[in-house]
Amino acid sequence: MKKIFLILLVCWLISFMPGSAQENFWTQNPQDSSYWVKQTSGVTEALNAVFFADENHGCAVGEKGVIITTEDGGAHWVKQNSTTDLPLYGVYFKTAELGWTVGDQGVLLCTRDGGKTWISGRTDTKEPLYGVYFLTPEKGWVSGGKLGILAASASLFQLAANSHKNSSVLLATENGGANWRLVENPLKQDIQSVYFLNDKIGWAAGAQGDTIVTFDGGKTWEKRPTKVDKQLFDIVFTDEKTGWAVGGRYRYLNNGMFGRDLQMRWAILLKTTDGGLSWEKVNINQGDSPAKGIFNRIFMFENLGWLGGFRQAQTNLFFTSDRGTSWEEITIEPFIRDSFFVKPNLGWLVGDNGTILCFKPQLNESSNK
Repeated sequence: MKKIFLILLVCWLISFMPGSAQENFWTQNPQDSSYWVKQTSGVTEALNAVFFADENHGCAVGEKGVIITTEDGGAHWVKQNSTTDLPLYGVYFKTAELGWTVGDQGVLLCTRDGGKTWISGRTDTKEPLYGVYFLTPEKGWVSGGKLGILAASASLFQLAANSHKNSSVLLATENGGANWRLVENPLKQDIQSVYFLNDKIGWAAGAQGDTIVTFDGGKTWEKRPTKVDKQLFDIVFTDEKTGWAVGGRYRYLNNGMFGRDLQMRWAILLKTTDGGLSWEKVNINQGDSPAKGIFNRIFMFENLGWLGGFRQAQTNLFFTSDRGTSWEEITIEPFIRDSFFVKPNLGWLVGDNGTILCFKPQLNESSNK
């Protein structure tokens, strides 16, 4: 009897070890294309960004100012009047009703009715804005700059060719976007992403591989270099010590459109376990080679996580079931520009020609929450 009890105890303890569900965290294989369902967007413009406030309410934005929204998880998408024809690069919703989108030439739009109507906000900048994040309905940030590439043009990429010494744009509001102020920060590079862990601690990722952190709710920022020379597109923290940053590097050859041909190389995933004082590279392989292209999104849910991006005319999509120690590539045919997951087994991918894919398999709840 004691022997049986000990065996059961050991099995029970193993079930709580990180990565113990490595082989069976889905009830269906995420590689199975039948679990990636194509949704009808109703538009043909490229979709550059997507965000879901919950499992039902979502919004996608893209080229020519296109905005589409859904109230049923993407079963039906509705095109909305954005009031602009400028490319939109980022979108964020604080609630199902309250959201913002940003884009080229400093455009910023706000909705208070779930995306049905949009009102233009004044940011006093004409630089492209890539990221938007709101900590509360009143307190938020938008980010951008003059340098780098934007995965957001009809020809796939657009070079922001203005090479000023200080290309960093970080704006803050404390009244829901009625007024914006320029935030002084130590980065001299465009800022792609802003993320807050709580009301005091926040992070931002830059175009030359550096990060900045605030410990006073965004009043002051200090630089935390990663010691890599790759552009960072997204940054998230799961606690005060553990964080992830993703990006990639690209170069131009003198033989392409407008005399310059873009090559994407050296996708990168960074992890810190000391609050950003030091960062280490996490090995991601595509076959026998390091991952190429760019990573622009990461989502971590305890053991499980997703890593999204693109390379040339293909999609980079990986998942982990052991807290990011190892990653497995998912093969997706359409070219995807952005991804968003509200939980490990529910996410959306958006891309060229109005493409939207929804991932919704069954999840073994014992493996992750």
